[in-house]
Amino acid sequence: MPIVTYLWLVAPLVFFSALLAYALRRASRRQAHLEAARFRGRTSEAGLASAMTDALTRMRGQELAQQARFEALDGFLHQVVESLPHGLFVLGRDGNLRVANGEALRWLGLRESVEGQVLWTLDGTESLRAVAQDCLRADARRDASLVGPGAPGAAVPVIAVPLRDSDGDVDGVLYLVHVERVS
Repeated sequence: MPIVTYLWLVAPLVFFSALLAYALRRASRRQAHLEAARFRGRTSEAGLASAMTDALTRMRGQELAQQARFEALDGFLHQVVESLPHGLFVLGRDGNLRVANGEALRWLGLRESVEGQVLWTLDGTESLRAVAQDCLRADARRDASLVGPGAPGAAVPVIAVPLRDSDGDVDGVLYLVHVERVS
């Protein structure tokens, strides 16, 4: 094969290889240049403001996702508490009602949930208060038989359990009233 034919066949291949190498090298340099420009932009006031905006947007998204998870868990826990066949209610250290299901409200003689109300202000809650104070003082579960303020008649078994906050301090009492139907 004559050398001229050989050059005609190989020369375009060499040319395109050189062109490809040049394009790749230029793209690499351009990428490095863009990264350097982006870094320089982030150090300027506008760049820092942009970075802060991006970070705040991400944090807000995380906060909204966490709030949605909390609301879903809260709804689930309320469903669990309401579905219990026994009365369940939670009081704070000072006797304020935090959570109560329907059976507990009937046993207490309340028509609707009065979360935040101090239960000790109601008539007939002296025995509940004594059990709560004993439970908090001893930091232990207490079992008692009590007559509910809204269900006069026979005493029913009541369990009082101290509740702890995230620091481990006792900050309330959970009552479980063993009655399925209160008349």
